[in-house]
Amino acid sequence: PWPAQTPTLLAWVKQHEPDLYAATGTALLCKYFIAFCLTGEQVSDVSDMSGCGLVRMPEGVYDAELLALYGIEDAQAKLPRLLDSADIAGTVTASAAEETGLAEGTPVIAGYFDVV
Repeated sequence: PWPAQTPTLLAWVKQHEPDLYAATGTALLCKYFIAFCLTGEQVSDVSDMSGCGLVRMPEGVYDAELLALYGIEDAQAKLPRLLDSADIAGTVTASAAEETGLAEGTPVIAGYFDVV
């Protein structure tokens, strides 16, 4: 992984900003933060998290051994629920619809690796 990927960032924050690390709820990539704002769901696509070096394939689950190698074995609770790329992450909430003009209930898919 490169320095801006999730495990590297979490490891850095844990080492250098332990209070911030402890206060971190869920670590989301940019597009999943947008999905969260639209749907209220904290999710990620397996392809993104496997690209970050956090997922054991082909099972498609977070890998505790990889997390331990980064020194962030406790981070699994800070990682979003995993979905497949074409899965529906959620639907546009009433408040997001009001703010964006999107129709309430519009499905939002998880998306594919590195796509905004």
